[in-house]
Amino acid sequence: MRPESRRTQFQSKPVIVNVTQPRCNAVSVAVKGNATEATRALASIRRVLGTERDLSSFHRHARTVAWLAPLSRRLRGIRPPRYPTLFAALRRAAEAIASGALSEAMLEEQSSDEAGVMLQGIKGIGPWTAAVILLRGLGWIDVFPGKDSGVATNATLVAGRPVNVERLVEQLGPQRGMLYFCLLLARLDARGEIGRASDVAS
Repeated sequence: MRPESRRTQFQSKPVIVNVTQPRCNAVSVAVKGNATEATRALASIRRVLGTERDLSSFHRHARTVAWLAPLSRRLRGIRPPRYPTLFAALRRAAEAIASGALSEAMLEEQSSDEAGVMLQGIKGIGPWTAAVILLRGLGWIDVFPGKDSGVATNATLVAGRPVNVERLVEQLGPQRGMLYFCLLLARLDARGEIGRASDVAS
């Protein structure tokens, strides 16, 4: 994992957070800027990177799938990252948030199904988009974007044969969303894109 810099605006001044992975089982975080914001910055990074998530359920279920088990072992250290910009990039969702009609806190009070229904109440957001917002935007790994052609393609790439994704998702249990990230990383690995440096500013 190469260093990634993210500019984060807190109440006072911006801080720059540099995240590196010196070892396969460790992440190093350096905060530059206002020292009083360091604790909040670290909490934000833990949340975005999902470092404290227990994924034992996913790996236990993945072991029962012959072609997925090796991938699960190889990617055992990964956690479900969050992409806050995905949530804000959807214009209507952003408008709902700005007006106070919807917030992350409101969604977190609901079950996944209920939160999905709330999101689908916004014009232009259907079941697939709602699931992607919950999975990639908010890090809810008990949801999975159904009928995703990209997922089916990536699963076929890894398995070497067509895969019944819907049956597999049921088999993987309550942390089924991790399949999405594993297959995404497998595709990036096949393209030689894992390990490239990135510079993300927001």
